[in-house]
Amino acid sequence: MEYADIIIWAISFFVAVIVIILFLTKGKKIKIKDVSIGPITATFGEEPKKVVKENVDKIEFLSVPLAGCAGEILSPPLKILLKDSAGMPITKKKIRLEFYNENGLLSSNNYYGKISAESDKNGVMVFDDLIIKKTGQVQIHIPIDNIDEVTEDIEIFPPGLNIDFWNEKVGTERYEEKLDRALRFTKTN
Repeated sequence: MEYADIIIWAISFFVAVIVIILFLTKGKKIKIKDVSIGPITATFGEEPKKVVKENVDKIEFLSVPLAGCAGEILSPPLKILLKDSAGMPITKKKIRLEFYNENGLLSSNNYYGKISAESDKNGVMVFDDLIIKKTGQVQIHIPIDNIDEVTEDIEIFPPGLNIDFWNEKVGTERYEEKLDRALRFTKTN
């Protein structure tokens, strides 16, 4: 019977120690690893997860503004997807856009809108309120980690010009006609 008493006492002592630890930590998570009682070894809790900072290896353009008028919102909006080296979306990554024209980096006086954002749970970012204040060609640069992705040239026309040619299929006769009309209008004004 003495052997059974020792086992009961050891189990009671072990439970009391756990209760005291839980009381002292007041709900804090505790990791207990490899507890040995005689020949028995037990592991409690999980290994702490390593925090791995994901680098962006690819930026996929889901939509890019083709043209716009100075002082008006670019359309369609800039929409991008951030991916890692395995092609998986990267969430909660912050980026900041930069605007360049033929003279270099544009100052903040030449554009308006949200130029920094954090990727959502699908790795997507949408910039739907970008406004360029000067006419000409502009590129949007997206510098992040070790890459600098760049849009094609975005034509910024004078304010008030009806430039609905991007609603047409690129390369069609109607697209070329509307684009030509817009370009002629900017050369004469």
